[in-house]
Amino acid sequence: MATTVVSKKPPLDPRILANVVLGYEGETLQLPSLVDVPVYHGQGRLVFRTGFVYTGAFSFGRMHGKGRVEWSNGVVYEGDFVENEMTGTGQYLWPNGSSYCGDIVAGKRHGHGVFLTGTRGVVDEVTKGDDDNGAPLGSSTSAESMEMLSAPLDPLLHFTFHIQEDNRDGRLESFPHIAAQSNARYEGAWHEGLPHGLGVLVYDDANNARYEGHFVHGKREGQGQMQYASGNLYSGQWVDDAKHGYGVMMWMGKPSSSLYASDPRLRPPIGAVESLPLVLHEVYEGYWVDDVQHGFGRHIWLYTKQKEKNYYEGEFANGLRHGIGAFHYANGSRYEGEWRENVKEGNGMFFYEDGRVFYGAFHHDRCLEPSAAHSMESAGVTTNAQATGNNTATTSAAPSSATSPARVSLYIDELLPPEKEAREKAKKAVEHAALRLNTELRALYRHYMKDTGAPSSPSDTDASQESVFLMEIFESRKLLSDCGIHINSGHGSAPERIFCSVQ
Repeated sequence: MATTVVSKKPPLDPRILANVVLGYEGETLQLPSLVDVPVYHGQGRLVFRTGFVYTGAFSFGRMHGKGRVEWSNGVVYEGDFVENEMTGTGQYLWPNGSSYCGDIVAGKRHGHGVFLTGTRGVVDEVTKGDDDNGAPLGSSTSAESMEMLSAPLDPLLHFTFHIQEDNRDGRLESFPHIAAQSNARYEGAWHEGLPHGLGVLVYDDANNARYEGHFVHGKREGQGQMQYASGNLYSGQWVDDAKHGYGVMMWMGKPSSSLYASDPRLRPPIGAVESLPLVLHEVYEGYWVDDVQHGFGRHIWLYTKQKEKNYYEGEFANGLRHGIGAFHYANGSRYEGEWRENVKEGNGMFFYEDGRVFYGAFHHDRCLEPSAAHSMESAGVTTNAQATGNNTATTSAAPSSATSPARVSLYIDELLPPEKEAREKAKKAVEHAALRLNTELRALYRHYMKDTGAPSSPSDTDASQESVFLMEIFESRKLLSDCGIHINSGHGSAPERIFCSVQ
């Protein structure tokens, strides 16, 4: 027996559908006061001349309630119908194994839903009307409105992206226009057939390639996080499916063999490195434009073959160091100045680990001024000018303390922890800190020497070694007092013995 469903519209005369309907089997309802022939009402099966079949509930001549549509090309829809429209909660099934389950409005994915590519993956081809799931049936009583119901196209193109990833050399790696792999999925918000709002798009579940964040009209836009199959990770802003705005990129990789150089016993067996977990190699924090580093940022090198590199902070352009920036080396030296396409270009200052400074013009990582060779030689660096007779000195690498011995002695033994391992670690940290700040420390030392009238150089013959030591003790007390540090009187206290004796 047919179930009566109240409709706000008049019954649909089945004779209007004669040109589009091949046949009907099912329940009907007699409404002699409105229609002189029975109308489709209850459960039934309607076969259309265009090749698709509807099986499900009818109400006063219209598809209404739970139903199923099968198109001749194998596409299937199961779910809710409202007044001849696929609206409510439903599921699309495609012949290639793809499926969608979630909210439907007027035949389109709209609301929240889950799309799966299935085991056969994605066919990357463009077909007219790819942005639709198929035209809705509509609520018109015309035969043409029902004849327009066509099989929804497989919406796989919404899951094809140009996946681009920056390598650790700052160059952009471009991948072809690729589609999601088999068993890929999207779960989240939809708007008129496209991902729109917050969602999770998994490209390759096996390799954990996925994006979590915001979408706008089917593209990554807004705040989001992209996990690449290589293990690299980007978290930040997106515009038009590209990294754009502020974001953080982390490059991952296998542990470098240089990590085990200090203790060969820790070296893993041959072939075992591949099974080790990934470690963080490099980090970039800053601004992006169209998938490349552009604007102000900070790039940090961690576990790499180039051990002297530590981090660069400054301007980028098109993925390269370009503009004003500072490169800090792990040995305490640094370069501050102009860059062009990843090399020192223009005016800059090079601060050596022992506190000495070179200032001048640079071109292709080399200083240009004739005085540069003298300045660099005084810092304990052998220049190209000495070897080749030209006036060009290389500045592409920071000198080490072995070639430029520091003129600073630190007396810190009493302040270090007694354990050998912790003691060596603390000592090294203090040495690096002192080297980085040596320029400022030397200036401060000279300032207090000047204020107290102490001899400023060994050429002052009226100052004995004892008087220099006594003056240093006096000056150290004055400096400590100005810094708010009060010590007991007497010679040889620990705070005094840590001060530098600058030659």
